[in-house]
Order: sequence, then structure tokens, then C-alpha cells
Amino acid sequence: MKHLTPEELMERADGVGGLGALEAHGFFGGRISEGHAVRVVFRRGRRFDDLVLFQRDEDDWSGVGAPPGGEFRVLAAWNFPVPSEWGPVLVQDRVLPTAFKDPVAWVDSVVGTVEIPETGKDAPARPLMDNDRFWSLIDRLGGSLEDEKIAELTEALEALPYRDVLFFRDTLVARLRELDQPLNTVGVGEGEERVISADASLYYRCEIVAAGREVFRDRVEHPRPGRDADGASGEALLGVAEDASVSRVPEPDASIETGTNPLYWPDAPDPLPDPWASIPSPGPFSYDIQLSRLRLGPWSQRRFIVWLAYATTAEGTVREMMGCVVQGNNETAREEVVAYVRARLRDGETLHPNVVTYAPGIDGVATGHQIAGGTRRSRLSMDEYVQRYYTGELASAGMRKAGE
Repeated sequence: MKHLTPEELMERADGVGGLGALEAHGFFGGRISEGHAVRVVFRRGRRFDDLVLFQRDEDDWSGVGAPPGGEFRVLAAWNFPVPSEWGPVLVQDRVLPTAFKDPVAWVDSVVGTVEIPETGKDAPARPLMDNDRFWSLIDRLGGSLEDEKIAELTEALEALPYRDVLFFRDTLVARLRELDQPLNTVGVGEGEERVISADASLYYRCEIVAAGREVFRDRVEHPRPGRDADGASGEALLGVAEDASVSRVPEPDASIETGTNPLYWPDAPDPLPDPWASIPSPGPFSYDIQLSRLRLGPWSQRRFIVWLAYATTAEGTVREMMGCVVQGNNETAREEVVAYVRARLRDGETLHPNVVTYAPGIDGVATGHQIAGGTRRSRLSMDEYVQRYYTGELASAGMRKAGE
């Protein structure tokens, strides 16, 4: 995209009150080519936040200080390059000063103690509506998809909370997908000359659901092809949840298109890839992502995600790599980070399989905000925490350092 001039950026930032945030991370009229980072451990009670914080420059640290009733320890400060407008950024890359008899076991214990905040987890699959409740709503159609019956079902859904409308839509999708098999189709021609109509078959399945629970069960257990007139009115059922909802209804997790249920269609296509899962992703410090974070440009549907990866060697060394990436979800972020880190492994290094990725609860980078790291709970003192998780000098129970 064409970069705004400093004057244009200032005018746009003033218009949305974003100038303070703009200056906070040193982004002004162009991309960030180098960042300054501080690794700090914050302790409050049994909670330890072991974080890498982004700083605008070397002389002015933000967010570094003791939490109320707690303490902090600065472990390191350094500059890191931002080599590209694309893909993950490696913020810290270090080899621990301690060698281990079993480096993989040490990494297992370190990764296993990281807490993932709820904001950083991918949303679980939405639950379906109670079966009896779903079919009682469908029964309002009386087996008909005429306008007045569709209006009656829509009105019943309008009286429900938004989440229940969403549950109804997802349950409808699940029922339609159960019916998606070669015999529950509408086509033209006979025998080997028969050609399936994907749309008519979908609408035929809608008509089966609209006919009620007993007909649905029969068509699941005893599927049969539709006749010429079948599928003519079923489309009306697909829009009732959208029409009844007070908010936008997101796309369903599964496809209802004819021929996409792999249980019955051996040649069913693989699920469409997440449109935000392309590799490489835009860089977290890139011009367009910074503009979107500041609300000065088009909003990105990707999330700011931090990552933590370890590589080990047979000699007992452990290499720790920490960074950030912008992606649509944690799973696709992990896939991209794994590919990125593997390309940077040195001879003799093996990537530990448990690469940690999560969204830290912010939508971008600003001074004093986390760009890597994690949270743990422990009874250790600050000194003991640093010796176990940063230098590796204090081994976990049952583990030994090399040479002991």
C-alpha cells in the first residue's frame, strides 16, 4: 500500500485521537525496521509473568516496574531487527548457559508450566441446540415451507436470545450435513446418465428437515433420491436464522454443500482453508498492520499472537526462541511459526514439538506491551524462578544437569 506522508498520518491520527498510540511505539510515516526489547519477570504472589516487552528506544522503558505487592527482575535488554513486512518476527534467540543431561525433559517441564490465558485460546466449537428444542421449533413449520410458515418460525426465533438463534442455525447445519450422501440427491437423467444438481439436492435436504424429526430419521437410515419437484422450496429454510437475528450470524464451522460430507462421499473435497491462514502472514510490525491497530487503516481480522519455541541437541544444549506473529488463529499461527523456526535451526538441533502460541489479549504492538513470553504459577522465589526457567541452573525434580 502507499505509505502516508508524516503530515497525512498526523491528520488522520488527529481525526481519531490516535496520535498518542502512534507515538507510543515509534511508528510514524513508515515501517519499523528495528525494535528494542526488555525481558522482565514480574512476580505477584505465586504468579510469575516472564515477558518480553516492546520499547520505543533504549533509553525509555515503559511497563517495567514492580506490580502492587510484588517484585520484578530485568533479565536482559537488547535491540532486535524487523527484517520483513511479512511473517513472524524473532524477538529473542539465545542458548541457555546450562547444558542438560536430558534437554528434552527440561523443555517438557518448561513448556508444560506455561499458562495460556482465556483470551489467547481459540474459541471452542459452539454447542448445538438441545435436540427436542430444535425439533419443536421445526415443528412450527408443520412440514410446509410456505411463506406464512417460514414467517411463523422466524418470529419464534426472533423471541430467542442471539446465542440460541446461533445454536439453532448450527444445529440445522449439522442435520443437513448428516443427510448429505449420494442417495439424498436430486438429479436429471437415469442410471449412469443421472447428473446430480448440487443446489437442488441441498434444498431437498432442507425439505426433509422441514418435514420433521421422523422423516429426517427415516432419510438418514433409508436415503432415497428426490423426485423432479423435490428441492423447489427448501432454500427458504436456510435464511431464517439470519433474518431472525439481531446481530450478524457468522459462517458455520461445517459446509452444507452437496458432496462435502466425507463420511458418505469418498471424493469429498478437503475443507476450504482458513482465508487468514496464508503463509507468510503480514508482519506484526508492518505498515498496514500498524495502521489497522491504530484504527487508521482497514481493520485486520488477524490476531497478534506471541510464540515460544525450543530446540535441543544431543550434547544437552537448549536454544530458546521467542517472537510474535499476526495470524487468524492459534493453530495456523503455530503452523507458520513451526515452518519459520525449522528454517532457522542449526546443524544438530531438533525442534521441540510443543511450540507455544497464544494471543496475549492486545491487538498489536505498543510500548510496554508483551511481544513474547508467558505466565506461570509457582512456589519458587524470584531467584529460584530465574535459576530454573531462565538460566536452567536449578533443575526440576528428577532432572539433572549434564556432568552431574
